[in-house]
Amino acid sequence: MKCPKCSRELPDDASFCCYCGYKVHRDKKKTRTANGTGYVFKRGKTWTVRVTIGWKDLEDGKKTPIQKYKGGFTTKAEAIKYVGTLKNPESVVTEMPTYETVYNEWYTHWTTTRKIVENTARGYRTAYSHLEPIKNMRIDKITPAMIQNILNEANSHSSRKGIKSVLKLTFEYAMDEYNLQKTPAHNLYLGKNDSKQRPPLTEEELEIIKFHFDDEPYAKYVYCMSYLGFRPTAFLSLKKSDYHDENGVQWLVGGIKTDAGIDRDVTIPKVILPLIKERLAVEETELLFPRYDRDTNGVVIPGKYSLMSAAYFSKHVFKPLVRRLNISDDRVPYSTRHTYANKIKRAQGADRDKADLIGHTDYDFTKKNYQTSTLEERKKITDQLE
Repeated sequence: MKCPKCSRELPDDASFCCYCGYKVHRDKKKTRTANGTGYVFKRGKTWTVRVTIGWKDLEDGKKTPIQKYKGGFTTKAEAIKYVGTLKNPESVVTEMPTYETVYNEWYTHWTTTRKIVENTARGYRTAYSHLEPIKNMRIDKITPAMIQNILNEANSHSSRKGIKSVLKLTFEYAMDEYNLQKTPAHNLYLGKNDSKQRPPLTEEELEIIKFHFDDEPYAKYVYCMSYLGFRPTAFLSLKKSDYHDENGVQWLVGGIKTDAGIDRDVTIPKVILPLIKERLAVEETELLFPRYDRDTNGVVIPGKYSLMSAAYFSKHVFKPLVRRLNISDDRVPYSTRHTYANKIKRAQGADRDKADLIGHTDYDFTKKNYQTSTLEERKKITDQLE
């Protein structure tokens, strides 16, 4: 190599020019392979191969390289070894896959090669459920404007963040696996974080919901949510096997999101115990609170149930229900958790037991090191709920 300052020939491994003393800066993260066949460079914790497979003529008479990428190599040696394969014309992808194909491949690869908890995987799946408009499109035909429209339709800042995260990861996967030239998932606007505390359902509103048990099929769901305190996704995921009854104590095991909230024991208040037992008696489903499937005419199909997502529950169940019952339209499914928290706050009992019931990390150090919380103590609290 030559010294950038005096242009004299230097040994390839020189750090300083032996003639003028100039420090030679070399890019240690990028390595040109033999005979100029390509580059290997580090992207995050893995190595990526880049080769030029041809040239494209531009309108101004100039040319631009057509390049291919392949990433995910754990060592530099593996990446260099793959250069010849990537440069082979037979390996060129001539037909780009759909976004659905890319997502499925990425999701399988991502969740099997990394230590990902179920809550994170569920977040990926939830974000993907918002991407229906681009699911069947070729990956290289998706534009930033299309993605921005999807983000604008999302109903919360956290949803938009999740969608952008999945898009970024899947398009980077497509760049490595399918030679996608660029990702449209950059420079997206998420909007301001407009999340705010949602007001709880009031006692009067709970009475209205209770009055309509017979003519509103999902009214009992909302009522039970207000006496159990689970987050919507955790509530809708409850199964019959999560119900337990021992020594006169009935409880459900469930919860997601935080360490304190995962698989916590929530004793069932006496006021909703008959409703829970009614749900346990429903045949042909293992879910406690499933979605009633309907035919093309909107009529409920007897004995046909499926898992209901939190998004579906909010849009097609909760919101229409509160509108029909003339309940304030600023109520959301999460309002039921605030209702539960208020009921727990008013009940007599130890703070450590209340924290366990709600699934918060408050008093976590104390309860782990000095105190214990029993089902019997929690039952005393939830039996006070009216």
